[in-house]
Amino acid sequence: MEQINFKGVKQIEKYIEDKHQIDKKDLSKSITKEMIKEAIESIIETELSKLPTKTESISQAISLEVPVASAPNMQHQVIQFDSKGKKQAEIMLENLVDIALTKSVSQAIKTSLKTKNAYLIDKLHDILIDKFYEILK
Repeated sequence: MEQINFKGVKQIEKYIEDKHQIDKKDLSKSITKEMIKEAIESIIETELSKLPTKTESISQAISLEVPVASAPNMQHQVIQFDSKGKKQAEIMLENLVDIALTKSVSQAIKTSLKTKNAYLIDKLHDILIDKFYEILK
């Protein structure tokens, strides 16, 4: 398997190697989309667990003297995309995939969660599975 120096790819490889006890030299022969999906979902769960709950957000906002109405929460925006919006979403997804590959999947997930846009978060998940499968296979 060709060595790829992207941090995000190494993050996924390490997860799969550790979880499935696969030797690095055998990884490309053994890897499945399901393994990649499991690795990405594990990273998503980890990042979600780091987010404050709605109650914690409100108490943090109050203690920081920030108006409660501006306290962050994970309510997703419902967005209707026109052609310009679709193009913007595609650009955002390309940037998020680039972050996932070059820096880390965790950072891409954190960045997507900040948008509070369910479409982007879900679409990123799907794209990353396909992208990492293509790279690692």
